[in-house]
Amino acid sequence: MNEERFRALADAFGGDVLRWPVAERGQAAVFRRASPDLSEEALGGAVALDAWLDLWRVESPSADLRQRILETAHHPRRFARMAWWLPSAGLAAAGVAGMICGAVLSFGASAEARDEALVSAASSDNAVQIAVGEGSRQ
Repeated sequence: MNEERFRALADAFGGDVLRWPVAERGQAAVFRRASPDLSEEALGGAVALDAWLDLWRVESPSADLRQRILETAHHPRRFARMAWWLPSAGLAAAGVAGMICGAVLSFGASAEARDEALVSAASSDNAVQIAVGEGSRQ
């Protein structure tokens, strides 16, 4: 283990080496014996941060908040009733995006490419003649 790795572990897991991943503890002990000044400096900053974080307390939620959470938690279908349209909206958005992409790409296509697309899309001989005729006039 090198100094950079030791500092990274101290920053990530704190100043108590027992909180570090088990696989790293042995190498950390070897580094501490080989470089006591560097390791204590790195751990010192992490210990100070750990102590500061340990002072922070989160207030318990109020009875009103707990009640509101419980009331909404018992109605999972409320969202389902409101969101019945989401799959349809997604499908519609995909369709619109496809049409926009098609329109944008067709403006950039050459006349020959448009003619080929019209010919391949037509299903009867009359449609082919009409499509090719219209494409050649443009």
